[in-house]
Parts: sequence; structure tokens; C-alpha cells
Amino acid sequence: MILQNEPKIKNTVEGISKNTWDLVHAGMQGVVTNNPGVFGKIISSDITLSGKTGTAQQSTTHPDHGLFVGFTSGNTGDKTPVALAIRIATDTVRPLQLKSAMVLWNTIMELQIRMN
Repeated sequence: MILQNEPKIKNTVEGISKNTWDLVHAGMQGVVTNNPGVFGKIISSDITLSGKTGTAQQSTTHPDHGLFVGFTSGNTGDKTPVALAIRIATDTVRPLQLKSAMVLWNTIMELQIRMN
């Protein structure tokens, strides 16, 4: 383990129905399950993993960076819930940067699984 923190709740989200929240989580799980080429080992494990691809904006004059944010739920074989964000800095956003962020995230999570 590199660092273990106890979470501190700063705000809460209110006014979103359980159904809507469940749909968001299902969509984020689909990002993982629909990419078996990247997340194959995790998909075949008992870990429930959710994620979101995207870009991180720096400024209006600088190209966006590749981004992948994901988390484990802690409700299956997960020993401890884990959340991690990866940003791949770039001069021009291409699909390669987005995929690289996913692959790097997956590699770190596979190491985490082995450590547990």
C-alpha cells in the first residue's frame, strides 16, 4: 500500500433518484465491461469496476489531455474500495492518449488486486 487515507465528506449530492444513480453506475461499469481488450483480467475477477474516459481541459489555448477515472465498489471481492484518476498530458488529444490512460489505470489496478 502506498497511502491509506480516511475519507472526509465535503459535500453530498441530493435530489438524484436511486434509479438515476444506478443508471450512472451501470453506464460506468459498461465502460469497463465493453473494453475486454484493456480490462480483461479485471472483468474476469470478482472485482466490480466502474470508469469514465474523457479529456481534461487545461486552457482554451492548450490541447486537452487524455483522462480515465475509475473506482472499485468494495461490494464483491474487493478488499477495500479504490478510486484512481490517470491523466496523460499531451500536445494533441488523440485516441492513443485516451487508451493509454485506460491501460495505465488497468495496470495499476491489477497490481492493487495482486497486493490484496
